[in-house]
Amino acid sequence: MAKHISSADKITAFLTIPFFLLLGRLINRDFWYDEIYTLANYVFVPLDKTVLVFRDFNNHFLFSLFCKSWLAIVAPGKDLFWLMDRPYIIRAPLLIFPAVTIYYLYRIGTEFFNRRVAVLSIVLLITTIPYYYYAIQLRGYSMSIMLITIILYNYLRKYR
Repeated sequence: MAKHISSADKITAFLTIPFFLLLGRLINRDFWYDEIYTLANYVFVPLDKTVLVFRDFNNHFLFSLFCKSWLAIVAPGKDLFWLMDRPYIIRAPLLIFPAVTIYYLYRIGTEFFNRRVAVLSIVLLITTIPYYYYAIQLRGYSMSIMLITIILYNYLRKYR
């Protein structure tokens, strides 16, 4: 039996498509200073330095490990200067973080409130300018928001 797609579901899909299209425009932009800092000091370094060095609060080590792993798969042996001409290689997989965040935010809204709350939550998230810019920046912000959203969803399910 076919599942009915509500108008709220259609609106949510309609609203998130432009968000990802706009993010797609940012994928190939030049790196920002803090992105280069992260790559140079935490990604293109030995693994122990990625995980153990905390000179400052700039090391989002889970994110750095993700980037290090991704680059080992798609660009083994390449360096930062090679990557600076191809920022899309490291930014494209970052689209998974906002996609998963939106998915879990929608689940929280529909399972614990109603579809209107889910749609409004997503609209508020994707129209927030800092989230839009940080969604594919080479920093741990979008991954952190994704992980917090997943934790919140699972917490609410367990202690409902």
